[in-house]
Amino acid sequence: MVIQCYWALVNHSVDVTFAKKNFGYIVAGAQIGSILGPTIATQAEYTGLPALYMGASGSMFLMVLAMYLYIRRFGAPVEEREEREITTGRTGTGTAGGEGEGGGVSKSKEREREGEGVMEGFNLFLEHDYVKGLFAVSALFNVQVTVFDYMMKVLAKAAFEQQYPEDPQTALRAFASFMGHFGQVTNSISFLFSLFGTGLVIRTLGLTRTLISFPLLLLLCTLVVWMSPTLWVVFGVMMTIKGMSYALNNPTKEILYQVTSSSIKFKCKSWIETFGQRGSKAAGSVITNAFANSLIDLANYGSFAGVCISISLIAISKYMGRKFEELIDSGEKIGEAVKSDYSKCEETETGPDTIAENIESSEKEEKL
Repeated sequence: MVIQCYWALVNHSVDVTFAKKNFGYIVAGAQIGSILGPTIATQAEYTGLPALYMGASGSMFLMVLAMYLYIRRFGAPVEEREEREITTGRTGTGTAGGEGEGGGVSKSKEREREGEGVMEGFNLFLEHDYVKGLFAVSALFNVQVTVFDYMMKVLAKAAFEQQYPEDPQTALRAFASFMGHFGQVTNSISFLFSLFGTGLVIRTLGLTRTLISFPLLLLLCTLVVWMSPTLWVVFGVMMTIKGMSYALNNPTKEILYQVTSSSIKFKCKSWIETFGQRGSKAAGSVITNAFANSLIDLANYGSFAGVCISISLIAISKYMGRKFEELIDSGEKIGEAVKSDYSKCEETETGPDTIAENIESSEKEEKL
């Protein structure tokens, strides 16, 4: 949740030009921690698993502390400040009763928040096709990643059990070390590509072709695994997909949020990231559970599902890229309500009742 809120805050604070140029560097910075974690995990044979769990738990507290200091340094988002002012009845120079310059704005903001609730993100998802596309780009590839991840772990576990048949604890520590090396390599690739390649690819190919490139890569990797489902082939495929999902798909996905409203950035995005990605991983787990007894069947049926998902994502990515460019050219934002004349009157404290009173006053003056 902290990562999702961070990206929502960044998307709300920067423009498209900054995003295309610098989002790759943000991802590169994030990969430093992703490299350090697996590096420590490679020492599982010496430190033991309990020490690793304790260190991971401590890092969670450090992450919360970092976000607290970030907010203290750069301030709260505009929406949070407005809501706090409305709650205390202090918007502008007005009071809770609506007197003064800010009273009308407070009432208008309160009315805008009527009907908001825990399901608002889901309602925005149902309302806008562009948000459904964000859901697909952000989450669907995780179905195939879950299948490949399961295959890699099953193959690795079997390999180490065969290597250490008389010592299951040593086999377990060797497996933990293997996963640590996998994290090291994957995040190192992501770090280097984010630092030197992401911005260059987006500038060279454009956002639409960059979006399409990731599902094309996913399709190619799926076909490779289908032809040769061995440990080191699956290891290489997982390394490629995970690395490019961080370095290529994640920055371009975040750029797509630039043409959405604040409500989508802060409310719908968290719904997509939480339920969408977890739901996709659950769908991948359904496939692995159905064919857990046969690795060959899992490779065949899992690859078929991967091909279908990849082709669908290619079409969706093409639509999302074109729609993004159209919205940039028009200056519109998805989910941003067009203010009615009535709303404009409210914000300037000139509602219909006030207008009617002015007309009556004018008629009386004419009669006099």
